[in-house]
Amino acid sequence: MKHRWFVFLSALLVGALASARAEAGSINISDLTDGLPIVSVAGFDNPTVNLAPEFADISVILRQATSIQPLLPGTKFLLLNEPPSDPFGGPVSDIIRLVASQISVDANGPFQTETVTFWSDGAAGFAAALALAGPNAPSILETGDPQDITAVLGINFPTQNLQIIVQSDIGGAEVPEPATLSLVALGLGMAAKRRFRS
Repeated sequence: MKHRWFVFLSALLVGALASARAEAGSINISDLTDGLPIVSVAGFDNPTVNLAPEFADISVILRQATSIQPLLPGTKFLLLNEPPSDPFGGPVSDIIRLVASQISVDANGPFQTETVTFWSDGAAGFAAALALAGPNAPSILETGDPQDITAVLGINFPTQNLQIIVQSDIGGAEVPEPATLSLVALGLGMAAKRRFRS
């Protein structure tokens, strides 16, 4: 009887570990306006997300229980290039940087911090980030649709449980965020009011 309980409890433990590993860790960044990007993070405990206009910085922790293999420590860049038909932007539309830390250990065991930073061409610090990326940074053509850039960044998903998907504007001028449109409308209204008074 004890043997059956042991087998049953072992099967439950293996099932629990398998379900923990099955939860995909993902970072999704969508930047379709001149405002704050929309960021969603799934499969990680306590991610940190910092946003500014056309900029996002996201940090997550990979643990051995949810990622079979850590990422190779270091920094990688990826450039998203505008299509030649887009008259509004320069050749590089967006920059993605992935920083994988060294393996550390805390009370919960080994872990690795992954930081994904996104700059769009209107973000503060874009030129400096482009210089850091260097002339030999890999690049892909942006499509305007969500693009899975996981493999291009050298991540072997799902063995390395981090998937990165980016969507950026394409094919024309960016849509201003609603607050910017409100300010423009307010300015036009004030100008019209002033004109009619004269």
